[in-house]
Amino acid sequence: MANFFPLFLSLDATPAILDSYSEKDARVSVIHKPNEGVSEARNRGLMAAKGDYIAFVDADDLVSPVFVQEAVEAAARWNADVVLGNTVYFRASPDPAALSPRERDGLSPEDRAVLIEDPAAVKKKVLGNGREKNNPLNGVFTSGPVCKLFRASAVRGHRFPRDLKIGEDTVFNLEVLDGIRTFVYVRSDWYYYRLNSGSATGQFRPDTLESAAAMI
Repeated sequence: MANFFPLFLSLDATPAILDSYSEKDARVSVIHKPNEGVSEARNRGLMAAKGDYIAFVDADDLVSPVFVQEAVEAAARWNADVVLGNTVYFRASPDPAALSPRERDGLSPEDRAVLIEDPAAVKKKVLGNGREKNNPLNGVFTSGPVCKLFRASAVRGHRFPRDLKIGEDTVFNLEVLDGIRTFVYVRSDWYYYRLNSGSATGQFRPDTLESAAAMI
């Protein structure tokens, strides 16, 4: 079972809507808290999670309806600690049909899986998010905690640093990768990342250099 704790800063009736879902389905847990930043929100989710797997979905993004199913199947097949899929960028909401399962070259999700036995190759990609010769993750978005399925035991004890305003997800990823045994990449479009100029990553921050220096 995977736990999902979407992050919402709500100024409308969203809290009541979420509560109604939790009343209908015992698997849905809702945490009401003041806005203390994305790291604190994710950390609260990590502390509350009870399932075998953990995934992060940001509030303004979308995921394919087969994301969890395919990722869990890949994790079970390869006994993977982390499973990664493809990220697709969009501005206007995509056609719902684009989120539906799609066959690629007649291959099953298992056949589209790439086992990466050297976590160092993944760490290099997370740090640079560029291209490296013979790296199977070339062209794949690896930064951030999204579009990944983590085995709960692999992230247990890890937290997002609250004192960093940028790069906190990189620190989290690298710490988790330090302790994993198996990483699998599945060539399937799982995560739909909304390009939003008003988001935290789309705005100018005068303290960016100071925050980046704190990671070193």
